[in-house]
Formats: sequence, structure tokens, C-alpha cells
Amino acid sequence: MRVLIPSTNDNLDSIIDTRFFHAAYYIIYDGKEYEVVANNINHTHHHKRDIDWSKIDALIINNIGIEAYKEIKDSNVKIYHSNKTPISAAFKMFYDGALKEIDEKEILDLAHKGVKPTKKNSTKGKKLKAKDFIKNKSHLGRGSGLGKRHH
Repeated sequence: MRVLIPSTNDNLDSIIDTRFFHAAYYIIYDGKEYEVVANNINHTHHHKRDIDWSKIDALIINNIGIEAYKEIKDSNVKIYHSNKTPISAAFKMFYDGALKEIDEKEILDLAHKGVKPTKKNSTKGKKLKAKDFIKNKSHLGRGSGLGKRHH
């Protein structure tokens, strides 16, 4: 079984990169040997990478966007979650059966885990507006660009 993990560096002692498609490296492990693939794509919002998903059985991530999740799931790749941990530990947990496969709802929960209510943006009795997040520097979505695309 070939497993892919986004990595901050090119070795098994590095940490799982929290930016899946913008990771510095991808490490693929088959249970015996590992292969390092440098992510040579410049920072872009066109998230197509040169990963042949037909040759990958599972993906271990710390964080992933919903569109990337859907694209990968459409390739029949199982997606597992791990905390920010060394790559070697994540592979060991995977092969020991300690990691749980995640679904779309859990991906959305992961994406929103950083939003903590404050007195100013509390949801108690009111609906939040974009300005509530901007004032409190909880920048979500496209931020102050107000929907403008940059390419």
C-alpha cells in the first residue's frame, strides 16, 4: 500500500506540512522504502499537481481544503488525519491502524477549528457577519480582497 504525506522537509524526521497542496515535499512510503517528491510548483491557486493518484492508496494529512478533498476522494484514495507529527511517526500510526479515515464533515470541522468565539463575534443570539471576523483579525476566506482574484 502506497501512502503519501505532505512534508516540511525531504526526510522522515520532518513534520507533516499543514498546507497540503502548497507543501514543500511529498513523501510516499510503501511499507519498506520511501520516495521524496519535491513540490516544484510556485505558489498558485491552480491546485493541480503532478501526483498520479492512481498510484496512491492513502493520504495522511493534517489539514486539507474541501475542494482538494473531493478531488482526491474521486480518485478512490483514502484520506486519514494526523496531528502535526514527524512523518515517521505518522507512517507508523497508519500501518498500526491508529489513524482514522476522515469524511467530508470532518474536513469542514478541521477547516473551522481555528475560529473561536469572542465577546465581539459571539454567535449567542446573533448571526455572524464578515465584518465581525475582519475586526477581530480572524481572517477567513479571501480576506480583505473582497472577492478579487489575483493571478
